[in-house]
Amino acid sequence: MIEPKHNPPQVPRWVAVLVLLACVVGGGYFLYWWAWGRPVSGARPPASARQQQAVPDSTTRPTDRTGRGEGFGRVGRTATPTPGVPRTSGSGIIESRDSVSVRSGDTIMRVYRIDGRDVYSFEYASVFGPTSDFRMAERIRWRALNWPDARRAAGVTDEQLQQLRDLGNAPQVAIPADQRKQLAELFQAWRAADAAARPEAERTLLAKLERAGQEAYGGTMAQRNGWARQVRSILSPEQQASLRLAEPPPQGR
Repeated sequence: MIEPKHNPPQVPRWVAVLVLLACVVGGGYFLYWWAWGRPVSGARPPASARQQQAVPDSTTRPTDRTGRGEGFGRVGRTATPTPGVPRTSGSGIIESRDSVSVRSGDTIMRVYRIDGRDVYSFEYASVFGPTSDFRMAERIRWRALNWPDARRAAGVTDEQLQQLRDLGNAPQVAIPADQRKQLAELFQAWRAADAAARPEAERTLLAKLERAGQEAYGGTMAQRNGWARQVRSILSPEQQASLRLAEPPPQGR
């Protein structure tokens, strides 16, 4: 006996249209999310988050950060004013569990107690940072030394490359050793002073710290400008333009 053929049920046309429309809408939403909704690798966090990240932890140990100015966000927040000591915004002395921060103007001296001795760290920051000309000279030199393809495209010779190496890195803001010693002595005098003598000891320490920072910064800016001129004297204007516009090398090279 032959079984009768059964035709498959016909899907209504309106159902097919709905399924197709759902696919289009879903695909469009996925593309929108991919382009705009997901976190972008390397994206900068909001300004408020960046400001919080810039504040170092109070347990940070001293490192050679002279001239970079880290840590200014914490200084001056919870300082208790010393009677009789006039101060500008943020200036003063803050004592924490494992360190003492002394700020005057744009200069900070941090004193850490490590293995029974005081360790001093000096930092400087200013809204008037390196000039754009200096930053560009620094970038051009770095690319000439570290990007071989860009160096060849710019036509940098072996002699020029050696001159850039011999020039060394750009000068950094640094308080001279003799002034660092004087500041350490003034800090110890402030620490040992009694309540009556502390205001004067603090005034002396803050005044010396600000002067030392300003002198170091001013001297370094002059040295940096001279350093930038030397970079530009080694490379021709055409070579500088080529290095300035160079693309970074592919990853892994």
